[in-house]
Amino acid sequence: MKWICNINGIIELVAGLVLIMRPDLLFAGVPENAPHTLIAVKFFGVMGAAFGGISIVLGRFLEDQFVLGRVSLIIILYHLLISFQCYGAYFGGYLPNLGAFGVHMVLAVFFVVIYLRSKK
Repeated sequence: MKWICNINGIIELVAGLVLIMRPDLLFAGVPENAPHTLIAVKFFGVMGAAFGGISIVLGRFLEDQFVLGRVSLIIILYHLLISFQCYGAYFGGYLPNLGAFGVHMVLAVFFVVIYLRSKK
């Protein structure tokens, strides 16, 4: 289950930094249309980077398998819920494509597979 924390940490850290530096990749036309949306998107970038950093630290230094299992379930639930939100945002006209939905759903399924294989 350390794999889940480490993989999630790297992906979230990179995605958070990209979102801070290039928020227009997620929301097309953010700076021109709604400056308050730009602030919110960058805020989520900071939160994603922080979540990634915390995941990396937990994956490297946490040895308690019970706690690692619970952290892994939280990470899986996070990606599942974010994917549902991205799906709704796309059909609501707020996201330009289904890329974020696909990435989070694939991560959720991938992490479920890792979680179930480690429970054997």
